[in-house]
Amino acid sequence: MLLQNGRRNARLSSFILDIVHIVIGCLIALLAVLAFWDPDRNKVLFPFIFLLGSVLYLITGINQARNCGRVRRRKVMAVTVVALGALLLVLAVLSAVSIWG
Repeated sequence: MLLQNGRRNARLSSFILDIVHIVIGCLIALLAVLAFWDPDRNKVLFPFIFLLGSVLYLITGINQARNCGRVRRRKVMAVTVVALGALLLVLAVLSAVSIWG
């Protein structure tokens, strides 16, 4: 019974992660189209695009780190994805400061 609950929880977390990826990906695509349609008027959207990209990478990296087990290559990949998410977060902050600051 415990094994079945573990599988169910893994499937549920995988399903939730897929839904989050789809929603955030659609939001990024929509904001990017709006931002490039009229960049002068919609330049305020760029920090939000970077922020959503950062959230996407951080969620993916944390999930990979949680599920990597003892495989060193997977751990390195998870840390790389989290580092890219942190870089995008820094870009979001720099973009927001340059626009609003």
